Amino acid sequence: MDQRQIEELHSSLTQKRQNLREAIKRDNQELERQLKREGRDDGHLDFNHPADMVAGDPDYEKELNLLQRERDELAQVNEALERIAEGDYGICDECGQEIGFARLTAVPETTHCISCQEALDRARH
Repeated sequence: MDQRQIEELHSSLTQKRQNLREAIKRDNQELERQLKREGRDDGHLDFNHPADMVAGDPDYEKELNLLQRERDELAQVNEALERIAEGDYGICDECGQEIGFARLTAVPETTHCISCQEALDRARH
């Protein structure tokens, strides 16, 4: 991968990180508003800890699942940006080969080439 491609992917990851941060903030605020409307906010809830939410309530569980997916994706994006900074971005964790630019363009936070990802997916099912 050449420097221009790395810069393009870095820019894409940086934008994705910003979008995820905004989504997490917005979703946290919406969940807080919902709780306050329903009188469930005791002033001590920590939205980073699912145990502080109402267990079994499908609306809250759905919102918590969404927040967790966004947080997980943000962690993956941050790790990808760290790999770029360290100079080992775009190398498959499984086989050690370079991940194709087309795959990185589609999923810039990936840590596996398409062949290894397909093998991992087959092993899970």
